[in-house]
Amino acid sequence: MAASLPVQDSILVFVDLKTLRDYGLLDIIAGSKAVEDAEYRKFIQQSGFDYRSDLDRLAIALQGKARHAVAVGRFDWGKIRSYAMSSGGTCKNGFCEVRGGNEFSENSLSFYPMHSSALAISSSPPGGAYGIGIPQQERNLGDVNAWPVKSSTIWIRVPGSYWRDPSAVPTGSRIFATALAPASETFFSVAPASGSGGGSNRMALKLAAVCQNGSDSEKIKRDLQEATGLLQKLLAREKQTPGPADLATLLVSGQFRVDGNTVHGEWPLEMELIRAIAGGGVQ
Repeated sequence: MAASLPVQDSILVFVDLKTLRDYGLLDIIAGSKAVEDAEYRKFIQQSGFDYRSDLDRLAIALQGKARHAVAVGRFDWGKIRSYAMSSGGTCKNGFCEVRGGNEFSENSLSFYPMHSSALAISSSPPGGAYGIGIPQQERNLGDVNAWPVKSSTIWIRVPGSYWRDPSAVPTGSRIFATALAPASETFFSVAPASGSGGGSNRMALKLAAVCQNGSDSEKIKRDLQEATGLLQKLLAREKQTPGPADLATLLVSGQFRVDGNTVHGEWPLEMELIRAIAGGGVQ
């Protein structure tokens, strides 16, 4: 899925919604169906598609203001095409597009069925979905099967250039972003915590920062440890004890190690924090 997307300087995001749904986590993350707005309920009725029940996997490439995605699930193509045309769009040879330039977005929405259960969709300048297709070696992804995100329910791949642009990183996380600047690519994933076998449901946020050489990976490890220690000292000085739903609890709990040219990090991910993030109440 990822190799089908335009990836040059893109942040890639993958979500296994089926697993989230099977474990009852999707409703926690997405919120209650009761609070869905009328416009989305109208979309469900007219298109026959509801991501809560019909979407199984989603891969997205974030490229500036453009968004390109491959969605796998169950689609009523006839209803989806009819919805696009009733919204002022056009459909020809299976390719549909609703032109932008309205008060909400200058992007156009374009899509086409890759096969019976996969949709290529793009919010971008006109014709953006044409850039999504059969995986091609020239997408310069390297060996996708070697990415350190296998079996992860959620993962994000960030190009190294992102960490080297201070304006692109939220102010509160710049101390950690600066530490990752030497990496050529960085992966974050949500996966079972290390040593959580035996039926445990403990989860963790995991990091794999891939570098060009061992000296860069050692530097990243030292800088991440220093950033973590600095935050711990700051909280101690302010006599603050963050709770399980506070982001600080996650950040001060990081553990780091180096394996060759890759830095691995792990932060325990508490369910209270997940609920707080989903509800917009993270501190």
